[in-house]
Amino acid sequence: MATDPTIQTTDQTEERWPLPKKGSLVPPESITLEHAEFKAKKKDWKFFRESDELTGGYEAATDTYDGPGSVPNFKETYLMPHIKESDPEMFARRVAAARPPRFVKEGIESIVGVLTEEEPNREEYPPKTKKWTSGVTVTGASFQEWVSTDLWPLVERYGLCYSYARRPTVGGNSLAEQEKAIKEAGLPEVLLHVITPENLPWWSVDDLGQFEIIRYTEEKTQPYYGWLRCQG
Repeated sequence: MATDPTIQTTDQTEERWPLPKKGSLVPPESITLEHAEFKAKKKDWKFFRESDELTGGYEAATDTYDGPGSVPNFKETYLMPHIKESDPEMFARRVAAARPPRFVKEGIESIVGVLTEEEPNREEYPPKTKKWTSGVTVTGASFQEWVSTDLWPLVERYGLCYSYARRPTVGGNSLAEQEKAIKEAGLPEVLLHVITPENLPWWSVDDLGQFEIIRYTEEKTQPYYGWLRCQG
């Protein structure tokens, strides 16, 4: 495991960044650390997300236009003012009256529906594995439900996504105590999680191209940042 990897920046210069050792605190400066590939693609990923959710540059057009008094205030839009729209309110009225494209979400839903319509046959799986696939999240979603509702829609949105598995975080000083706590809480022994490209600002890889360490954010708790040491 590298503790002092080389980070390639967009201007091809090298910058040394001492990553924290296991059990030590993460330096506050690491919050701003971004991989060169992330910097190059984050604008596109934001556009993909907003096209799916109809947020950001599409948000003003999701309101119903009921006349001049209903013109919304907006910070950004994917429409561009025409040369004849000298009055800013003229452009604002057109933005408010525009109909955002819904074919992105509809396309994603149709593709995911086809890919996940038929569940794979898992009859040959060991009993313990089949039991685990019946509930892989804290809410009890099955593996098939997790794939169809959490993973595949985001893969279709961004073109790629990352997933990782970990044991539930529970109390207990020993493995036996932790396993007992997991069982009493009704949690699966291994939880599955999704990290979108937007939520993976930095990473390092080993000689085989596999993740060593990643820095990620959690959407529901932003601006929380976490480090993950990956194991093969």
